[in-house]
Amino acid sequence: ADGSTGVAEFLKSRAQFTADLRQKFDKAGSYADMYKLIGQELWVASRLLDSANPEYVRSGMGLAFSASQHALNEAQNGWVAARICEGYLLPHLDVADDTNRRSQFNRDNLLTECADIFRRNNEYPGVIRTYQTALATADTPQKADSARAQISMACEQAGDLKQALRYIREIKDTNDFRWVVRRAPRLEQQLKAH
Repeated sequence: ADGSTGVAEFLKSRAQFTADLRQKFDKAGSYADMYKLIGQELWVASRLLDSANPEYVRSGMGLAFSASQHALNEAQNGWVAARICEGYLLPHLDVADDTNRRSQFNRDNLLTECADIFRRNNEYPGVIRTYQTALATADTPQKADSARAQISMACEQAGDLKQALRYIREIKDTNDFRWVVRRAPRLEQQLKAH
């Protein structure tokens, strides 16, 4: 992470580290073993995220993302996965600048992955914050409306019907998002009933 390693050597070391982790996760006999491996992954990720080299930082993001997936899938702990999103992935969102829509380093993909982790863990404020970030940085009206639709659904799930209705009303292209817009009359009725 200090930049003293050549690129080829760094890539080889990272590939070896990832392969070793995969083997260790396959052999892990307890949750304690899994958490130690996730901790190792995050320790390396944090060193790489502090690097001045953008390629190392991207590698750190990849390891942090991998750790969140290990927490979610192997350790079956959505809470830890959500904390990794908050502490490692979302603060380094500027690194997610890949224009390839399939890349894990595509900003929209990374935001969606984090929002999904929050949603799986029923952490609707995290979903809302993540999509508010997406809305603030949306570069097309379609992406902005998509973020508004997601925020609206998360607000409704969190019980904040007033905010859910507000975001529905802010949707510009009501044809593409009519599945969300159709909920507005029901939300209005629910609000009047309270």
